[in-house]
Amino acid sequence: MKQAASFFDLGVKFERIFFFMMISIMATHISSCLWIFFSQLASEDDVTWMDGSIKDLPLKEQYLTAFYFTITTFSTVGYGDISANNPYE
Repeated sequence: MKQAASFFDLGVKFERIFFFMMISIMATHISSCLWIFFSQLASEDDVTWMDGSIKDLPLKEQYLTAFYFTITTFSTVGYGDISANNPYE
């Protein structure tokens, strides 16, 4: 039994990295969902990031596009293909 306990004892560093990754994924998910929500909240006359071909995509692909934007924003890699276009976004 001692061997099993020592096998699963991964240490504090691993726990902190795992916790950071889980919090990062949750924050990215929530931000992506809000990004889609705010674009749908805008009126028909407002320009949003979903204008053009993105609006015609299924919700799954819209989410992946919003997730991509959120990851590039959080990691400060930079982007130029998707940007906020109205005060809500």
